[in-house]
Amino acid sequence: MNRFPKLYSLMNKPYSSCLVFFYLLTFYSNNNACAQNFTDFAWQYPRYGGHSINEVKFVANQTFIAVGDEGMLLMSYDNGQTWNIKQQKTIKHLKAIWVFDNDNILVAGSFDNSGLELYRTADGGENWQLSYSNNAIGVNDMQFPTDNVGFMVGNIGKVLRTDDAGNTWQELSNGSINGSLQSVWFTSPDTGFIGRTSTFGMYKTIDGGQTWTQNFGYFFTNCYSMYFMNDSLGFAGANGNAIFRTTNAGQNWSLVSNPQLSEYIRCFDFADSLRGIALAGGYIYRTLNGGTTWSQTFYTGNLRSGALSPNGNSVVGNLTGGLRISSDYAATFTDANPESGNSTFRRIRFIGNTGSGWVAGDNGKVLKTTNNGSNWQLQTSAPYFDYVNDMALASASRVLICTADGKIVSTSNGGTSFSTQTLDANGPLNAIHFATSNIGYTCGNSGKLWKSTNGGTSFSSINISGVSQNLKDLHFPTANVGYVLDEFGQIRKTTNGGSSFTLLSGNGIGSPRQIWFLNDSTGYVLSNEGAVYRTTNGSTFTPAGNTCLQTVFDFYCTNDSTCFAVGSFSNATCDVSFTQNRGESWTNITFPYAYAGWGVHALDTATIWLVGQNQTIIRRGTGDIVTQISNNAENTSSALKLFPNPTNEYFNLDRTLPLMKWQLYDLSGRWIASGTKHAIDAQQLIAGIYLLQVYLSDGSIYSIKAVKQ
Repeated sequence: MNRFPKLYSLMNKPYSSCLVFFYLLTFYSNNNACAQNFTDFAWQYPRYGGHSINEVKFVANQTFIAVGDEGMLLMSYDNGQTWNIKQQKTIKHLKAIWVFDNDNILVAGSFDNSGLELYRTADGGENWQLSYSNNAIGVNDMQFPTDNVGFMVGNIGKVLRTDDAGNTWQELSNGSINGSLQSVWFTSPDTGFIGRTSTFGMYKTIDGGQTWTQNFGYFFTNCYSMYFMNDSLGFAGANGNAIFRTTNAGQNWSLVSNPQLSEYIRCFDFADSLRGIALAGGYIYRTLNGGTTWSQTFYTGNLRSGALSPNGNSVVGNLTGGLRISSDYAATFTDANPESGNSTFRRIRFIGNTGSGWVAGDNGKVLKTTNNGSNWQLQTSAPYFDYVNDMALASASRVLICTADGKIVSTSNGGTSFSTQTLDANGPLNAIHFATSNIGYTCGNSGKLWKSTNGGTSFSSINISGVSQNLKDLHFPTANVGYVLDEFGQIRKTTNGGSSFTLLSGNGIGSPRQIWFLNDSTGYVLSNEGAVYRTTNGSTFTPAGNTCLQTVFDFYCTNDSTCFAVGSFSNATCDVSFTQNRGESWTNITFPYAYAGWGVHALDTATIWLVGQNQTIIRRGTGDIVTQISNNAENTSSALKLFPNPTNEYFNLDRTLPLMKWQLYDLSGRWIASGTKHAIDAQQLIAGIYLLQVYLSDGSIYSIKAVKQ
């Protein structure tokens, strides 16, 4: 399930006034001056990430660069066979690349309509720096006709120009042009074209972008991509997979492909004057005669961008992080990121600290690890199932998955073989839990409950008297004591292995999603709105704070005080929400991940796994977060007022501020606390100077020193 872009923006200055950034683990390397507060993390699956590959460019020799959502940046030095992840610490979607030479490359990213950021390397992609930002503008495409003069276009009719190689940019007046500008190409600093996704889709300028006229030589259709080989010969891509060609600088355009399907041409690239490629959503087209004719050569889903080198090597990327490579001018392709795909991983569980773990996902995807996820093996013997609702580990080798079509898919031999049982042919199985290696329970709609006493080999139906509601979740801390949660927030308890159930008081807990018990009497219930309820006597639930999540998909506790939740949030400023004080307060963690997390597992707050869309497994690394504060951390904004400051009790933010959240760090850059209220409790802080970052709902971020007396 796709979610809204994560909210992040810089202050209204070329450089954010206070920047806290995290050094990434193992092979992740980045020296950005600007950073989102990502935890230290590692992509475990797919190998090169699961984000959309929005742009690919050939650099030189055997070097290619690819960029994508949530700051994803990849460098290959062997024609795409292997890739180095140069993750940028930003949640912006990187969309455009311009290669000046072997060493100097510029990358642009943003949200749809705002949050422009430009990243620059001067050493061939080893190190990157934020070089420009403008929170009011989004970007879709970027092109430079000379080393100094360049242009960018974005949504809501924005056109920008630089005359100093991208160090500074000015917004151009474009008259009545509006809508989504998708493409730009200038053949000189004065003459250029922009394309938009609406009728009269192409405009031309001959005065450097000061004035624009509709290019009536182009058909009345959308223009998604452009490429000019010289001042006269150019190509434009449109909807219906239509390719148009001009030989007179855009005065006239001729259709040179056979329009088909409801897709559109996303990009062009040429190896030389004769051989080139054009990418549509699911097709690759190739020309061997300078674009006079095009033939379809390859089909794969959700293509986004591609590049072709003079030696005939090609790299194409797709929506789910797929990278396919060719060495014969795009005639045939092999998969360079074979773990990528469009299935959603929904559950991840490990057996204690043994390193053995399992992942279950839609479309029959089951994965296993024996080394804490350093390697994941797809279990090819697993049968096909459509949609996963839950997974339980009865032992390291016995795994049971309940599905949306009423089935239990299980293995008792570590994945060598699987079996399938249909418990409900008319409805889903919503949850499954095993209290011991032999005794487990699963539930479904219409009050249906089943029990196994032989490790899941078979299940018998249990009748809960008078219950017809859909059962959403269950948890059995022991073989006999368990709790069942229905769709209306009512909780029923059994102390005799399901022979009878008692309806607990305090019914109607919001819109319930998850229930978890650590022992007979201590447990949690999470509502669909992220509210948390806790019991210590196994019968009465009281409010215990709120996670940052609006829809909770998974919940996991490591001990009585420490629990973790994942789900969706409209602004997605958090991916994982955890508590270390029995739910009294919750801390948010941001992963560089563009979608809602569906499953979570943790050993402690330093070792967390998240699974989700596009077959993703991300791990937060072991050990504390290593942090650093930039040299300009002392800058603050006069627009932000913190009072009293210093204090020994509470800091207060102006209550008229549209506060989204705040985060407090010490001067070493270590995270101390976070919250969403205007009053900040400082009573437990050690006396000293702290750094407070304040995030407002309009997207702005402010920083100020906070002094505890």
